[in-house]
Amino acid sequence: MPLRSKGGQRRYTIDHLAIIEEIKRHKMKGLSLPDIKNALQCTPSTLIGTTEDNNIDLLANRIIEVVRSTVYDFFERKPIR
Repeated sequence: MPLRSKGGQRRYTIDHLAIIEEIKRHKMKGLSLPDIKNALQCTPSTLIGTTEDNNIDLLANRIIEVVRSTVYDFFERKPIR
């Protein structure tokens, strides 16, 4: 469970992000949520204590998500009259 700031925002650790990325990979493969849960329970050691390369991949994926979201928001804005 992620910690929360005084303002109520969630604060995720690298381990949380690794688990989220693993869930997303399984979802892209078409696994159901129960199947993903089983897969995560079978391989917890691969998700905790990520390597430096894994951390770089997590950071790169997060940057991609932020850029994608920002571009989407920009094009979805209604023009100001």
